[in-house]
Amino acid sequence: MPEGDDIRRDAARIGPLLLGRPLLAAASRWPALVTGLVGAQVLGVEAVGKHLLLTVDDGTTIRVHRGMTGTWRWTPAGQPVRIGMGMTSLRLEVAEGTLVARHAPTVERFRTRERSVRPALARLGPDVLGEGFEPAEAAERARASVQPTAAEVLLDQRVACGVGNVWRCELLFLAALDPFRAPAEVPAETWTELWTDARTRLAERVATGGERNTTGRDDVPTWVYGRAGRPCLRCGTPIRTIELGRDLPRRLYWCPTCQRGAG
Repeated sequence: MPEGDDIRRDAARIGPLLLGRPLLAAASRWPALVTGLVGAQVLGVEAVGKHLLLTVDDGTTIRVHRGMTGTWRWTPAGQPVRIGMGMTSLRLEVAEGTLVARHAPTVERFRTRERSVRPALARLGPDVLGEGFEPAEAAERARASVQPTAAEVLLDQRVACGVGNVWRCELLFLAALDPFRAPAEVPAETWTELWTDARTRLAERVATGGERNTTGRDDVPTWVYGRAGRPCLRCGTPIRTIELGRDLPRRLYWCPTCQRGAG
């Protein structure tokens, strides 16, 4: 699933393609979503956690969540758009070309003035990549979380938004933090350092582009994620994995030696 750094990169790429340009056509597999959009202009493109928001000059905002399958595809003007309507979550055409959100499971359009009360946005915690993000504040929210484990806290977007499963696994390893430890038992300083590291690493990837890499090695880009059964790059212990999560189970990867009882 795309994470906060991916969506920031989407916003940086999409903005120059759409901003200030009249929409010549709009389509979706959910037709009511695009009613009245022709002739309107996109005034803003913003990433909030894992959500991309397109602010339109007709007083509405379009929210796109790529989920596990969604992608954005740009086709320059004069070239055929080879994406069937059944796969088209959102299609916006301007004079320079056509932008399609393909296989995105969640797209909604609402009055911009209602943004603060839209359920999917109102329940979000501070954006790890947002202006004014305070790691110490996120640390207190983490310690007060109702989630049973530290690993589940990192995916709870109500605590802080933008961290997904890859970063969750890698950040816990880099912090030498037992993923099953109760959130309140993790010292505030440890949580603060973890959220500081999260902001730094996600921001670096937005700025530099390229693939997500936490090890600095081209041959093995992650310390634990996706490496079940393989030796830990630090201690040699086989990496373990398990499905974890009450609300939205995700596969956790961790080193039982490097992360045993730490934090």
